[in-house]
Amino acid sequence: MDIPLPAFEPRLQRRYQQLVNEHLHTSERQAAGARALPSVNEAFASTQAAWRYYANQAVTLPGLAAPLQEQARHDLPRVCRAYGLVIHDWSDLLYGSHTSKRDRKQIGKEQGYELATALLMSDQTGAPIVPVSLGLWASDGWHTTHDRQPRTDLSPLGLTSEMIEFLRQQQWALPLVQIIDREGDSVFHYRQWQAAGHLFLVRANEGQRVVWDGRTQLLREVAAELELRGSQAVEVSANVMGQLLVGETEIILERPAFPRARDGKRRWIKGEPIKLRLIVCQLRLPDETLCAEWYLLSNVGRTVTAEQLAEWYYWRWSIESYFKLLKSHGFQIEQWKQTTAEAIAKRLLVTAMACVVIWHLQRATEPEAVVLRDLLVRLSGRQVRRGQATAPALLAGLWTFLAAIELLDHYDLADLKRMARIAVPGYS
Repeated sequence: MDIPLPAFEPRLQRRYQQLVNEHLHTSERQAAGARALPSVNEAFASTQAAWRYYANQAVTLPGLAAPLQEQARHDLPRVCRAYGLVIHDWSDLLYGSHTSKRDRKQIGKEQGYELATALLMSDQTGAPIVPVSLGLWASDGWHTTHDRQPRTDLSPLGLTSEMIEFLRQQQWALPLVQIIDREGDSVFHYRQWQAAGHLFLVRANEGQRVVWDGRTQLLREVAAELELRGSQAVEVSANVMGQLLVGETEIILERPAFPRARDGKRRWIKGEPIKLRLIVCQLRLPDETLCAEWYLLSNVGRTVTAEQLAEWYYWRWSIESYFKLLKSHGFQIEQWKQTTAEAIAKRLLVTAMACVVIWHLQRATEPEAVVLRDLLVRLSGRQVRRGQATAPALLAGLWTFLAAIELLDHYDLADLKRMARIAVPGYS
């Protein structure tokens, strides 16, 4: 796979490609840095080069995000059928003991940063494609992929709105549907997105009031009167399947918005009534136990069925797997030693391209790619379910594979065999 390069000078482009390759591995808590491939360069020199790269003022967040967005535009019509799904979510990055990070902000009882991510996903399979935008919230503001300077005038949902508008300005072959969890349930933003022509699917709070059948009712009261019909079976966990039940109606939001201003005070803002689709979803286990229930609001047209919208929201959990890959199951981001939010955000964008390489390999169907994928899983030494290749397993196997290629590029095969006879018991 040939990855796009940022529009930097050639030296910085070469370093970017090397850094992406050096992140094609899983990390341990005690060694969360990038790894130098076993070439003629020393690991310490590679580490110094990475630190200089992330501190270089010519290496900007918008510049590092451009290759991801270019790859997304390339992959969108090849992986998606009618829509691109953009999942928005937030995750805390906790650095309580990292006193060298002086721009940390208070997060509950801890200190660290808040990560906001927009992840492009397939409307056919729910497979992740590319993280197309991110923001990192530090004490000096949001460090984002569409601004060169930190922003202090944005709430988390305000940043999401700016991400959505920025993405709309890109050239996409298919329309995008923005999918947001309950943090996106805001009448103010519904009106804003509707007026701008954005398509959205948001999980709503069951306690809010809506107009249905000519009456003002709580959303959960409306849901209780809907007839739910069986939809598709979905995998709840390994070897556990659940049944998705779906019901649909149309509601009107006409109440004023009550957003919080920058000074912390709230103000009432009246607006035009907006008509939205309400999709009520229940996920039940084989013994009829209610596993989850969602109330979804959307302005996506009826060419997309309620069942399809419910499945799209269910796929939203792919971004949780991405956060897990960044943290405990892959890159150990909360152990990174970069000392500023900007440097961490830059490394995050390099890591995001490494994830794109792995996801591309996960969904590839060409015979050569299938053979390579099976080989990487074997090289990883990981135990995975038959027929599956997890991202952590592919990362672990790919690093072993790249190291072997580097060795063959720099050492003679006969020399390697002589070394093996010295180091490996019983090698012949």
